[in-house]
Amino acid sequence: MLTGKQYRESLRDGRLGLARTIAEMNGVVDASHIRDKLAALTVYARLCRAGWEAALAHAHTNSAGMVVPDDSYIYATRAHGVTQYSEMAGWVHDIGGALILTAPTVADWENEATHMYVEKYMSTGATVRGEDRMRIFHLIRDLTAETYSGWAKLNNQMIGGGMFAQRLAALDTYNMEAAQAKARETAHIVDR
Repeated sequence: MLTGKQYRESLRDGRLGLARTIAEMNGVVDASHIRDKLAALTVYARLCRAGWEAALAHAHTNSAGMVVPDDSYIYATRAHGVTQYSEMAGWVHDIGGALILTAPTVADWENEATHMYVEKYMSTGATVRGEDRMRIFHLIRDLTAETYSGWAKLNNQMIGGGMFAQRLAALDTYNMEAAQAKARETAHIVDR
């Protein structure tokens, strides 16, 4: 069982890493439809990372002397990350295939009577051991399709009042005056 911190860290770049790893293990990493899904996961991972880094880069010190990340970037990144979560998990599932559901269990691998079959049928040649491939499938399932992953997704979605509240918080913390001033300047509108 993963800790909360391990789960959150796995969500950042972990889905992309798992998707690329299983694509390589399945021997399909160069297929155009797989590359397209990997590209979508890459954009998602980069945008989420950029939002968190921007929140830190624009941090301020509050009245108690604590450094606080910029709320506007936090709310926008949370809203984007949670909104896209299910689609990104779906890309990982599509890349991995049905063995995410049907891969043999660790007990099958450890059982003397079935061990050799797990190794034989889960292996994809000399470079990918059956046990390793089986473990990647289990990790994908644990992180994206089991009870804990569903709880974690809902928990992340609802913290801060749900998606509506997170989007409104992003709107309310955005420097709208500066954005409007830039629009007026670009359009050569002079305040009268």
